[in-house]
Amino acid sequence: VRSFSLYLFDTGRLTSFTVEINITVPGQTLIDYQGAGTVKAVVYDAARTETIRFIAEVLKSLSHGDDELYANYAIQITRQMKYFYNSSYDDKVQHPLYTLYLGSGVCIDYALLYASILKAGGLQVAVVIVKTELSIEITWGSSSILFGGHAMVAVRLPHPPRLPSQYHPWAGACGLPLSANITIEGETWYLAEPTPSYEPLNLLRLENIYPTLVGEHNWNRLEVEDIIKL
Repeated sequence: VRSFSLYLFDTGRLTSFTVEINITVPGQTLIDYQGAGTVKAVVYDAARTETIRFIAEVLKSLSHGDDELYANYAIQITRQMKYFYNSSYDDKVQHPLYTLYLGSGVCIDYALLYASILKAGGLQVAVVIVKTELSIEITWGSSSILFGGHAMVAVRLPHPPRLPSQYHPWAGACGLPLSANITIEGETWYLAEPTPSYEPLNLLRLENIYPTLVGEHNWNRLEVEDIIKL
């Protein structure tokens, strides 16, 4: 059983809701990654599981049919876990239920988990592979650049995002989030960052990289490489 506390954006005040999730670990916890086919198969499978459907039902009841609220509640679930890289998992991805069970994973694992929750809720979703660049401050005051491949999620909303940055409790900690939208088949979709922060060896102050809502990001540069529509 894993518990998550959700900040309810639509109440106009700091209100939280706690949800407890019973997790049944799937028979296949690690899957060989072979690109788009793997992404689609894993997300479709996870979205049909009892656990993910339960999460979707809870989030639907909290969001009252508002897809933007639903997507932002779902992103809070993945952000309450940890980023953890295991070199023995190279060329593999975790099944979303296994990510829930462990409470840890890397960006592609969180993208698959988040996408499966959105898919189970009936939202239009895509996994997006991007290149990112970020200037960070090292603990002793010097700066550095992080860049490389990354996995995010795009969601199609019936309207542009309406939740401003001040709704999330980390507002102002990392400057104003940047707008994050992409075009898929002539329509505007909005990027989401489901990956929790990563702070290796406590040397890098990265806790504020990911405090964004759907349609926002805090990277200095973001370049889309591949879009896997689900």
